[in-house]
Amino acid sequence: MAALQYLESLRSSHPGLGDWSNSLADLYQKKLWHQLTPKLEEFLAFQ
Repeated sequence: MAALQYLESLRSSHPGLGDWSNSLADLYQKKLWHQLTPKLEEFLAFQ
């Protein structure tokens, strides 16, 4: 659950990243690892 807690804190501290954190949390909860990986790479490149 640490990943979901981190995404929740990210959403709270940076409201502009809410869509990103929601998308990442959704993929994580559904255990869609292959879809999550490129989304994380895209998110990190965005940062």
